[in-house]
Order: sequence, then structure tokens, then C-alpha cells
Amino acid sequence: MAAPGVLGNLAGIPARVRHHANHVRLHRDLAGLRSLRDRGLITDRERVLLRNAEAASAALDDASATTDPRSGEAVPALLYLYDPGAFGGDGAVALAVGDLDTADDVSVLVPGMRTDAAGIGGLTGHATAVYEAARQADDDATHASLAWIGYDAPDTVPLLDGLAGDVVRVLDEGLAEQGGARLAEAVDGLRAERAEQGGPPADLTVIGHSYGSTTVGHAASDHGLAVDDLVVVGSPGLGGEVRHVSDLEIGEADVWVGANSLDVVTDLGDHGAIGLSSVMGLNLGLGLGLGHDPAADDFGATRFQAESPIMSPGDVLDAHSGYFDHDGESLHNIARIVSGHDEWVSRADGVVDDWWRPPVDPERRRHPTTQITRATLGP
Repeated sequence: MAAPGVLGNLAGIPARVRHHANHVRLHRDLAGLRSLRDRGLITDRERVLLRNAEAASAALDDASATTDPRSGEAVPALLYLYDPGAFGGDGAVALAVGDLDTADDVSVLVPGMRTDAAGIGGLTGHATAVYEAARQADDDATHASLAWIGYDAPDTVPLLDGLAGDVVRVLDEGLAEQGGARLAEAVDGLRAERAEQGGPPADLTVIGHSYGSTTVGHAASDHGLAVDDLVVVGSPGLGGEVRHVSDLEIGEADVWVGANSLDVVTDLGDHGAIGLSSVMGLNLGLGLGLGHDPAADDFGATRFQAESPIMSPGDVLDAHSGYFDHDGESLHNIARIVSGHDEWVSRADGVVDDWWRPPVDPERRRHPTTQITRATLGP
């Protein structure tokens, strides 16, 4: 194959063709870069490329070992996007669990802060969890779940580590704006690929986590994201201009929000008339802030239950990263949304923000009652 790097990332062609081209390029990269490393000739930049290539290879191997929870058959794993040098070495990669060319239901997972190509294994694990859960929720439909690292997510602030550094960095919406354009283009490409093949369109759900939800918000509000359902979890806001679900230009009943009551990142969203974006953006002219809390009752989206029965009040970091855990409520409800069973989703009341007191999350008073496992994802 003469130019696999071009063909593998070209919108509008079948996912299996893209996978074959990207697989060829991946193996060429691994062979060449490992040879340079073993001979002591590898540069720092090439070490980064090798890191990204090896991460993609390991994630592809793991995804290829997935079996369908209903049939027990092997599940296709497709390397849909592969560009290890993109975004200054952060890399771009997307990997599908399931057949994007034929699946009835397709979900696209958009990650948040500190995610680059080296993290494709973790995101593919989340995509696999969504795939398995969706198949358990509806054994009559086929599914494919795409782990998409196709934009430049925020990195940790230099000299700062942990959550505090990331919180400071993600106050800037610039990367979400750029990522939103890329995401909308990628979704249009998925739609075009199916149309070109003459098959029925997939029921398509985009799932944005953390800063990825801000990216998803910009894709919807700025570019008319072509989805059937939009799900955001652990969201700090969907963009400074998104004050209500109607600003997303997606049917209000098709926008879903999961917010664990212990997740401190969701507190970055504005509450009331004066919030983070108005104080730091409009008043000071700094262009900062991530928009209104989509879990608020006045935002207008449908909130679903996303608590975990194994978490304690001290598990704030686990709460932010646990939306795809098999033992929590979030994955249970995401599976029902992506499989088209909205009537089975367990709803939650939104965050209330009265003028005379701090915001109140009614979910914080509720003890989770559902233990979710791979075997109990039905209605």
C-alpha cells in the first residue's frame, strides 16, 4: 500500500478500508522506530512517535480479544484513525470495538483533560465497556463503540500536578472549540461512509467526558453535530455560550447528563446569574470559563442517575473517572441510551440553585441502590 497514512485517515471511505491502511502504517512505524531504538539512533521526537504507536498496537490487541457478551463470538476491532505525530506529538488515534460499517447503533467516546494517543488503551477500555453494556441492554441490535482521540485535549499545567493543575488548564475553551470542529467533521464522515455504502444510517450517540463534554458542546452549538443522542458525563460545562439545552440545536429530549454527586469537576459549571464564565470571561475579558452546569435543573437536559454504590465521600477523583465502571449506575444508563431504550433510563433530579443558598444536588442525599455488572444490564 503506497500511502496508508493518507487512505487510513480519509473521511468518507469504509471503516474496514481505513483500518487496513492504518494497520499497515502502524506496523511500518513499529518496525522502523524499534529498529532505531535498538541501534541507539532514535531521537526524542521519534521516541514520542514510538510511544504512541506502541499504545495504539496494545489497545488494538486488547480490543481484538473482545467477545460479544451475547453470542460469544469475536468482535471486530478497527483502527479508524492513526496519526502518531499529530498535535505536536500528542498524537491522534481512534479505535472501534464493533463494526462501524454495519452496526445498528454507534457510540463515539470523546475524552477529556490529559488524554493523548498514549492513553488510547484506557479510552478503548471505556468503549469496550459501552459496547458490552449496549449489547446486554439490547440483544436484537448490533453495536459499535469508537474511542476517539481526534483533538488536542488539555495537558497538565507545567510545575503543577494532579487535579488542581488540570482544573487551571481547562478553563480555556480554545482547544474545545478546535476539537468541536474536528469532532463534527468526524461524525459527518461516519455518516457519509454509511450513506456511500447504501446501507441504513446508524443510530449515533456521542458521549463526552469531562473537558470532552465541552468539546462536544462546541461541536453541537458551533457546527450542528449530526447525532441522534448526546450524552455528557462529569461535565464542567458545554461552552460559555451554552446556557440552555436549546443552544445545542439538538432535540432537548435527546441530550443526557450524568453527574456523580461526588465529582468536583462538575462544580466548575456555572450556577446562578454569576458563575465562573461570567466572572472570569465576560467581566474580566479573559475568555475563560466552561459554561452553565448541564446537570442543573434550569439547563433543560435530562439528567440520569450516575452514582456508584462502592464510592465513599472521599472518592472525588474516582467519581470523576468512574462513569464507565461496571459497578456504577452511569454505564447502566448510557447503555440504555445508546441502544435506544430511553424508557429504561433511571432519571435524576437536577441541581437546584436558589438565589439565597449554594447549589443543592438532590443526588447527594440518595444512596445508590443498583449494583451493575456485565450480567445484569437489562431493564
